[in-house]
Amino acid sequence: MAAGDALLLEIRDLGVSFTTDDGMVRAVDGISLVARRGCTLGIVGESGSGKSVATKAVMRLLPANARLDEGSRILLHREEGEIDIAALPARSRELRRLRGGDIGMIFQEPMASFSPVYTVGNQMIEAILEHRDHLERRLGERFDRRSAREHAIRMLERVGMSNPRLRIDQYPHELSGGMRQRAMIAVALSTHPSLLIADEPTTALDVTIQAQILDLMLELQQELGMAMLFITHDMGVIARIAEEMAVMYLGRIVERGPTREIIREPAHPYTRGLLAALPRLDTARRRLTPVPGDIPSPLQRPAGCPFHTRCPRHMPGLCDRILPQDTDLGSGRSVACHLFGEAAS
Repeated sequence: MAAGDALLLEIRDLGVSFTTDDGMVRAVDGISLVARRGCTLGIVGESGSGKSVATKAVMRLLPANARLDEGSRILLHREEGEIDIAALPARSRELRRLRGGDIGMIFQEPMASFSPVYTVGNQMIEAILEHRDHLERRLGERFDRRSAREHAIRMLERVGMSNPRLRIDQYPHELSGGMRQRAMIAVALSTHPSLLIADEPTTALDVTIQAQILDLMLELQQELGMAMLFITHDMGVIARIAEEMAVMYLGRIVERGPTREIIREPAHPYTRGLLAALPRLDTARRRLTPVPGDIPSPLQRPAGCPFHTRCPRHMPGLCDRILPQDTDLGSGRSVACHLFGEAAS
């Protein structure tokens, strides 16, 4: 079986709600996704679409006021057998082994993820020793504190950190933004995870550093054969890094399929709007066309299709009343829009 054909992660009917003072907020509304070894699945959408909540649910890193729907399933396929992450107790040892072991995560803001009172090396070494059993199985070598430090230095060097033997003993505030992001990638990859979740890892970086980070992640993915979930609002980044993509809007997936096909011929009006908002060199004098309006609050979720309040092609009496279901477009593509469902026939 080819690396890209080996199923690693299945998300089935994932629903996430939050209990707030204003009522129940439904952030993720029954989504299903798959990630394959050696491949990248991009998840794209505006802020508030539910991308980060969905992927943090995979790690079970949601706050105490969050709950998963009873039918939610998060299946991780390992050599030892399949495990449903959604069914694991929140404080179980198995869940702790998965976080940072089988599954690594690069957070959006490294300064919020590194402790300011410990050196970068101290935090990397603790992560390596916490998951030493997993790493020893992966690499076939034993780890103590000294060997963990050497492994951390090698990983810092691997991600392009200058003078890693000096940087490992520095505190996060002593590093530049690009260095901190490289250090965060080194932490996430230091245990050789099977799945890497990258939550907008290049948003705060300038374009030169961003390109370097993306190239680095693709190179390391090929080397380690891991699957990657890449979350972003930037369709340009998705086009560069992901073989497959899913477009999210207000907690639902509105379109999915091979990235090149969707970018070449987007089906859902929301996907078309996101692509129309991208600047292009061949039409430099053309004004950008933003998606009209704002994404609604989850507390005031529209009836019917969640995008109908902003859609230039909405059909009154249908889109504002009935939730569209997925329509198979062939070639691994699907779209949730009445323009392609039974109403269009």
